Amino acid sequence: MTKRLKGFLAAGVALLAALSLRAERQVYPVRDRMVLESLNGTWDFRFAGETDWRKCAVPGCWETQGLARPSYSTGISSMTGEYRRVFAYNPAWKGRRERTFLT
Repeated sequence: MTKRLKGFLAAGVALLAALSLRAERQVYPVRDRMVLESLNGTWDFRFAGETDWRKCAVPGCWETQGLARPSYSTGISSMTGEYRRVFAYNPAWKGRRERTFLT
């Protein structure tokens, strides 16, 4: 490979890298302004129809935490779980548009 071709390829790779970074910043400019608050931790949990709340780690699986027996079948489980968690409002959020995403 000639020196000229090597230089041309190096310049092309550098240009592609710069354009890629620029495009990423343009596509996701909101990420720089986002404030994220994790809700991972201990939540209250109960099965639908029950009155007593128990503790459950989130993210997690209630069967592996001893809250129910694992069900190994090809059918759909009929158990429905309810979760609740209280968290404090951060005063720094005042005046900001807020969205809550649960994934």
